[in-house]
Amino acid sequence: MGRLVKMPASDAEVAFVVSDDFQGQGIGTEFMRLLIQFARNESLTALQAIFVAENQAMRRLCLRFGFHILESSGNEITARLVLKK
Repeated sequence: MGRLVKMPASDAEVAFVVSDDFQGQGIGTEFMRLLIQFARNESLTALQAIFVAENQAMRRLCLRFGFHILESSGNEITARLVLKK
């Protein structure tokens, strides 16, 4: 399941979950690609992802798509992707 939640200032939060049985098959990568494309189609300016620090797969995925790690507070990481117009 994936979702894009619009926030103030033309930003949105991207979030998705892939069942354990289906991880490692490229589903998360495809979710991210589709959600970024949807955000661009909606003329959003940036995406944000918040995830637990232990989720190294999500961290690698965000970095692969050009997100910058903004902060790490305790067990939570925030990453941001500025979308080109």
